Amino acid sequence: MNSIFRCLLSHFALCLFSCSVLAQNESETEEIIVNQLIDESEVDAGLSDYAEALSQYLKRPLDLNKVTAADLNQLIFLSPFQVQQILLHREKAGPFISTLELQAIPSINLETLERLLPFVRVNENLLDGDGHWREILKEPSGSWMMTYSRGLQVPRGYEIADPKRSRYLGSPDRVINRIRWNARKKLKVSLNMKKDAGEPFSIKDRRMGFDYTSGSILINKLGPFDQIVVGDYLLQFGQGLSLWNGPVVGRSASVANIMQQGLGIRPHTGMMESKFMRGMAIRIKRKSFELSPFFSYNNLSASLNTQGKYPFVESINYSGLHRTPTDGKIGKGSIKWSTDFKWAM
Repeated sequence: MNSIFRCLLSHFALCLFSCSVLAQNESETEEIIVNQLIDESEVDAGLSDYAEALSQYLKRPLDLNKVTAADLNQLIFLSPFQVQQILLHREKAGPFISTLELQAIPSINLETLERLLPFVRVNENLLDGDGHWREILKEPSGSWMMTYSRGLQVPRGYEIADPKRSRYLGSPDRVINRIRWNARKKLKVSLNMKKDAGEPFSIKDRRMGFDYTSGSILINKLGPFDQIVVGDYLLQFGQGLSLWNGPVVGRSASVANIMQQGLGIRPHTGMMESKFMRGMAIRIKRKSFELSPFFSYNNLSASLNTQGKYPFVESINYSGLHRTPTDGKIGKGSIKWSTDFKWAM
């Protein structure tokens, strides 16, 4: 009996230790992201997008001898100048022998090095590559995380039954589902389903009952295409003047971090219910030439003024909340298509 009790106690302690380590890694990741966000109001909106990318690199660190500028730009605490210096050091000094070799790069200080080390490695097995698609699909990884919350005190808006008065149409429950499936860095599938407090949960009116449903499929290195994203995605080009979706990162005391880090095409995996593209985007890269055509068709929630002869849009609801009859209805989609190209000498 004592042996069984000790065994159960040891398993329970091991589970607690594993959960604490996981929670510590997630808290450290979130702290890095919050410290890099320029606009504090975008913390909730863009936190999960960057947190998932950093968490993925914690599980499978980047190989310094194979990493590209696009990969290093995903580490939002690195400035574009630091990314350039890391690649330049590899080009001049040859392949990295150890991760501690990063100390020789002048722009990498001790604080940056401590943040960078958990996300990078030096692969000693030179034959360990990405492999063929059949080999990659044999080693997938996935996760499903559900979050439920409900306030202890129910607001008065839920108790109003008069249809003529402003009221909450749904229950005070908040439910979020995050489903992920990855095959190394080649294929990534994500699905998000969200119901905010006050929003109705209806199978008839909405797909799967949730007010917000988002999904994306990311394929890297497929034939002539460097990157393909189908579904919901973000575009970050230039310094935010030409085209930019999602939060802006790069806050730091260093002058080198003034320039924003445009990551190009990124799958939208966060819970931000607006200001993203829905459709398809492709990146084609050949040496110093890069072409990024994309197409987007997305529905918008807006408040209409129908008092006059011709109805017009008064405001667009970017919050994503559809709790009351006055929060705005989902209208016809907005169509966007364009092409971005880069040419470096």
